[in-house]
Amino acid sequence: ELVGRETEFSHVLAAWEQARSGSPRIIVITAVAGLGKSRLLRDVQARLRASRSRCVLVRANPGDRHLSGGFVAELASQLATLSGAAAVSPGSAGVLVALAPALASVYAAATFDDSEGEEAVRRRAFALVDLVRAVSEEHPVALLLDDLHWADEHSARVITAALSHLDRSRLLAVMTR
Repeated sequence: ELVGRETEFSHVLAAWEQARSGSPRIIVITAVAGLGKSRLLRDVQARLRASRSRCVLVRANPGDRHLSGGFVAELASQLATLSGAAAVSPGSAGVLVALAPALASVYAAATFDDSEGEEAVRRRAFALVDLVRAVSEEHPVALLLDDLHWADEHSARVITAALSHLDRSRLLAVMTR
């Protein structure tokens, strides 16, 4: 039962309605550990799934903090399971496969991207934008990114850059720190 987070829950659901209407929303929830941020995201996920809405929940783990790109690779892998994911450009497909090699089963014809450094951040951000736009074209999508403070630096940079370019998507992104 939702206790003590009703206001925050209502704000997230109101933002979801705005995102569904074509106004993307980004919410950052910051609080000390133990106040229920993760539980709030799980409750939001349950509500959205109960209404047959498309929702992806990815949680950063402290032990993975040194795996460069690990968090954003998990996000891309989960997004790639949604309908519409195949509509990304061939260039984006190659970048996504380089980020998460298991995606080669989704993007079989992709040419592997071998960029590094800042160019890799740029390409991965725009490939993530392409993927989010593809999966949110027909149905809005909620991205629930939990414990982002534990994500590796590369993933945080890619996600931040990507979110700044998603102004035309039916997207709700909720991040906890």
